[in-house]
Amino acid sequence: MEKITKTSVTISVMRANALLPMADVVDLILEAQHAAGFFSVTKPLCVGAYRWAVRTGAAEGFVPKATKAPKATKTKVAKTKATKTKAPKVTKPVADQPLGTDEIREANLARIKAVHARMKGEGRFDFVDQEVRPEEAPVMDNFDDVDSFASPAFLTRDEVDYLV
Repeated sequence: MEKITKTSVTISVMRANALLPMADVVDLILEAQHAAGFFSVTKPLCVGAYRWAVRTGAAEGFVPKATKAPKATKTKVAKTKATKTKAPKVTKPVADQPLGTDEIREANLARIKAVHARMKGEGRFDFVDQEVRPEEAPVMDNFDDVDSFASPAFLTRDEVDYLV
């Protein structure tokens, strides 16, 4: 018993109907494929299979040459020229023009200083202007006796509050 494949079904239908035109044979191939259980086969697939079989010589048949549809002729329409009006140039005021890099840096520095002064007035950056004290804190070797909630000797209460 021979295994039934899509190709074997196509070739057997083409050999049985070699004298019919391509359009009729393609419809017969599609019906035979569905009868054999190959439901995924479509008509364009059958057309391709027919062309393949004729091209490779697996079966007899005739593939008509493709005819091109006649091109539609274009009619030219006379164009009228529209006059364009130019919009007057709008110049920006001097204050709105972009600044150079030096002016931008100066403006950014002034903004930073203003924010710093505002924040310093709230008491957030008071420690910034303080002098740096030398490290005079004793070195601790035994940490078992240290209370973890106690304030360290080298930090003030305000500095601990800021860190926490």
